[in-house]
Amino acid sequence: MTQLALGTVQFGTDYGITNRSGRVAEQEVREIVLAAVNAGVSVLDTAAAYGDAEYVVGRCLPPGSRLRIITKTVPLRTEHIDSGSLNKVSQGIERSMELLMRPQLDGVMVHHAKDLLVPGGDKLFALLQAEQAQGRIGKIGVSVYGTAELAALVPRYPIELVQLPLNVLDQRLLTAGWIHRLHEAGVEIHVRSAFLQGTLLADAGSLPDRIGVIKAGVRNFQNVCSGAGLDRTEMCLGFLQSLQGISYVVCGVAGLQQFSEIAAAWERCKALAAADYAPFALPDHPYLSPANWPR
Repeated sequence: MTQLALGTVQFGTDYGITNRSGRVAEQEVREIVLAAVNAGVSVLDTAAAYGDAEYVVGRCLPPGSRLRIITKTVPLRTEHIDSGSLNKVSQGIERSMELLMRPQLDGVMVHHAKDLLVPGGDKLFALLQAEQAQGRIGKIGVSVYGTAELAALVPRYPIELVQLPLNVLDQRLLTAGWIHRLHEAGVEIHVRSAFLQGTLLADAGSLPDRIGVIKAGVRNFQNVCSGAGLDRTEMCLGFLQSLQGISYVVCGVAGLQQFSEIAAAWERCKALAAADYAPFALPDHPYLSPANWPR
C-alpha cells in the first residue's frame, strides 16, 4: 500500500514557485514532524543540498524516533569522478549522519543521477556499496527526472531505491512503463512532485505566464475539478494512490496547517472511486520538470 512521506526541502531553503512564506521556522518544523509521526508517516526525505534541512531535521526529530531517514549525496555535476569527487561524497555522508544525529542512514540516493553516468560513475556506486557493507547506509538509490536516466542507469547498477516525478500532468514515467518495470524488479519507488511544486493547488490565474504549457494544464485540471465538485488535493493524491507499485509519495510542506490538510486529504482520497486521470497528462515537454522553468 502506498504511504505518505514527509519532504523537507522547505525546512532548509525558500523552495517553490508558489512558496510565499519562505523556509519553515524550526519550532514549526518540530510541530510538523511530530504531527507526521502521529499521522503514521514513517519516512522522511531530505538531502545535503537542501540548505540547512538536515541540521534542522536532526534537531527536530522526536527522541527515539523510528522514522526512516532517506537523504541524498552531495551533487557533483562533474565530467569525471576522481578521488576528490569520492572524498566529497564520503565526507558528505559523514556530515549527513552528524547533522541528522543518526548512526545509520536508512537510504542514500545519488542526487544528481548523471554523476553515475560519467566516467568513474561506477566508482561512486562502489563507494556507496562499501558504506552499505559497513552498515552505515541502508538502501542505495538515485533521484531521476525522466526516462533517459532510468534507461541508462537500471541496466548498469543494482539500484534498490528510486525517487522520480509523477503527477496528473506529468505521467511520462507511467505511460512509458517504468513504474511497472521498477516495481517488478523489487525497486522501492518514491514519488515526488505530486502537486508539481504547488502549481496544481494554486490559483491558475496567479501562475506566471513564463511556464505557459504548465499554466494551461493546471487551468484545465482545475476547471475539471471545479465542474465536478472535486477537491484538487484529493485528486492529485488519489491519482498516485490508484497506481500499483509506488511505495511512498513525498510531500513537502510550507507549514503545519498545510501538512494537516495534506494528511487529511490523503486519508479521504482512499475512499475515492477510481477516476480517469489520463486526459490530464500533458505531452512530453521540458517544462514538466520545474528545474527547466524560466527564472
